[in-house]
Amino acid sequence: MPSKMRYPNLIAEMKRYGITQRDLARVVDRRPETVSKWMNNATGDFTIGDAVRISRELFGGVSVDYLFSAEPYTPADPSISPRP
Repeated sequence: MPSKMRYPNLIAEMKRYGITQRDLARVVDRRPETVSKWMNNATGDFTIGDAVRISRELFGGVSVDYLFSAEPYTPADPSISPRP
């Protein structure tokens, strides 16, 4: 069975904003290969500081809880948004 992506909301927002793993790597000062491993459950993880920087610098302050949740965001009410 294939492994599930670790951060479905982060991936969805990356697509929405046109952000790449290379962009994430630049913000957290890591190699793109390292970020790819983190996102694909291979090894390691983002720190809380990394998550805050990513939220602020790339997503305009979208909730860190939302971005880095292991569960995809599926609102019961479509008018509710995790965006500020």
